[in-house]
Amino acid sequence: AAALVAHARLREVDPISAAKIHPRNTRRVRRYLEIRDATGEPASEIFARRRRAGAAADAMRFRSLFLCMRATNDELDLALRRRVDAMLAAGLVEELEAFAAKAANMASDDARGASQSIGFHEWGRYLRARGFDWTSAIPGKEGDAASSMCEDVDALRAEAVEAMKADTCRLARRQLRRCRRLERAFGWRITYLDSTAMHAGLRVGDDAAARSAWAKDVREPALAATVSFLAGEDPGSGGAAPSEEEPWTERRCEACDKTLRGETEWRSHIEGKRHRNRIAALRKKREGKHGIR
Repeated sequence: AAALVAHARLREVDPISAAKIHPRNTRRVRRYLEIRDATGEPASEIFARRRRAGAAADAMRFRSLFLCMRATNDELDLALRRRVDAMLAAGLVEELEAFAAKAANMASDDARGASQSIGFHEWGRYLRARGFDWTSAIPGKEGDAASSMCEDVDALRAEAVEAMKADTCRLARRQLRRCRRLERAFGWRITYLDSTAMHAGLRVGDDAAARSAWAKDVREPALAATVSFLAGEDPGSGGAAPSEEEPWTERRCEACDKTLRGETEWRSHIEGKRHRNRIAALRKKREGKHGIR
């Protein structure tokens, strides 16, 4: 409740930032509110002004070569989801349980920071249901473990896996958006290397096609850009910049009473087990109400 209240206040004083920050990201919400209270200005305006000033200065000390691998959103999402599956097969859950067992003895700030990191925070309810309680080290989190102990462990595990995959996909998108911001703000030339075909080959188990695509679309353009750069030339762009993602929008799932941010989060939600079960329950209730059998 406190997190939602804080986010509601941020929405009032800085709606641009509020639209980009999840209400549960309490640390970031708190920081943006502190900036607003200390300066009297929304953090979004301060950061925008700094970006404009930085663009005007464009003060890089050395010539630099930027290489950025990219892929289509769909292919990249599939590759990242396979990566999470590989991590699970390699013992991710066991490693998380070992870490959670030690986290109860951490300083509160360290425990709070770890609990919010990608690859750990998604597993909070599952780990507590399994009896690993590090929340006693975090003020205001006491009592979470007891409630989680009553939940379905298998369902929580599946939910954590899906959340981790969705968060990993969102992180990759943020990294690509950051590259585009660097181009716009500072005029940096980034050579984009398209790994779409390579990932497609790996997805279908065609290692030969994947190796060929890697050589043609990634290694050769990267080497050419590097040779050009070392020769004192402008390597230019080795590929088209990734197209702009969908504008950052909020969507509301009335069935689940939940607000989602961005296309990836929305898609992950509507494809998730909890949403599907909720829709099925509502449909069954509606059919019963109207006497449909």
